[in-house]
Amino acid sequence: MMADDWIDLADEFEDDDDILIGNVDCTRTKNKLLCSYFNVTGYPTLLYGHVIDLQQYLGQRDFVLMRELVEQELMEKDICSVAVPDKCDNDKQKLVKRFQNMNSAELDQAIADLDERDQEAQQYQKDIIDALEASYAAKIETTRSQKQEIKRNIQKLKKYLKQKETHSS
Repeated sequence: MMADDWIDLADEFEDDDDILIGNVDCTRTKNKLLCSYFNVTGYPTLLYGHVIDLQQYLGQRDFVLMRELVEQELMEKDICSVAVPDKCDNDKQKLVKRFQNMNSAELDQAIADLDERDQEAQQYQKDIIDALEASYAAKIETTRSQKQEIKRNIQKLKKYLKQKETHSS
């Protein structure tokens, strides 16, 4: 079972200060922002790498393969990070340098700006979902009305055919 393998993997690397095997329950309200930030939309989602360059793990989910991933991808090479920016692509290097050059107040403002953009994006998503739900409800009502009209027409047609049959006999 993957949950047991995940626990075993966490136990295996618990003494390594550079490796964290953890989990976050994205169904809990207090974790929604974190999960949204990392684009976690399905469960379980496995991410690995440095916090600024997390990659989704799409391999088989068993202890041996996940341990090999940790050993190959996280232990044997430096990964993109603030400490090792030369391992980052150009865009991430620029981002790291930009944040390194900020003072505490600027960092706080950047975080506040990102939080505001995240809230705006969430509101936009909610507005789209609300509009889709309203459109869906309207289509369901239209379909229901059309079905009722078709049933009435079928009943009228049956009544007409029955009357015609009675008169023909």
